[in-house]
Amino acid sequence: MINVEFQMYSEDEPFRRTRYYTSCIDMSILEKGREYYELPEVTVLYITKSDFIGHKKGSYQIHRKAGGKSQSIDVGNGVHERYFNLKYSTRDEDRGAGKLLQDSAKGSRHYVRDNGQNQERRQNRR
Repeated sequence: MINVEFQMYSEDEPFRRTRYYTSCIDMSILEKGREYYELPEVTVLYITKSDFIGHKKGSYQIHRKAGGKSQSIDVGNGVHERYFNLKYSTRDEDRGAGKLLQDSAKGSRHYVRDNGQNQERRQNRR
């Protein structure tokens, strides 16, 4: 399952906002009496105007780890978070995602909805 959040104004607690929305998704899916392992993998794409994390990157992938300085292990809980911002999204490391974000923010007519596959794709118009 993929959840896309567009946050175009300043948010005081963006990580807690993501936590809230993923908990809402979980509660809407997992009925009383069901097992936790039945929760699906959830990917949250959080898109903002500014780089609230502050490292001048266009995107950030959140990794959950446990351990000390010398050793750590992945502690995946089924939630995958990726944060994008429009301020730095055109840098080289995020060129593809940056172009999509910039065009989406502008409401580009170059993207069309492909109802058959339920996804957006870029149209090459001359």
